[in-house]
Amino acid sequence: MKITGDLPAPELDPKKTQGTAKSGRAEAVRKVSSQSGDSIELSGRAQELAQWAARIEKAPVAEPEKVDAIRRAVADGSYAFSPELVAERMLSSLSHHPAGI
Repeated sequence: MKITGDLPAPELDPKKTQGTAKSGRAEAVRKVSSQSGDSIELSGRAQELAQWAARIEKAPVAEPEKVDAIRRAVADGSYAFSPELVAERMLSSLSHHPAGI
């Protein structure tokens, strides 16, 4: 299974921006409040990551049987993997990322 970055980037609301003193850049901020009065503010980056997570959850799975088998193996502790290989592939993937993360 290959994961590709062919999903369009989520749109952020430009009306919800505020300047930041440290960077001088405008950053989207969304305030979230609870009934108890507690609140947090999510940065534009946090909102973008939340939007991507929601999109990924809704994306169709190409090989659902294989994904289910891997989930079961991870859950019961029988899934074998190489942490070194995972780290190597993550770093390789990041080096090809268009944003240069």
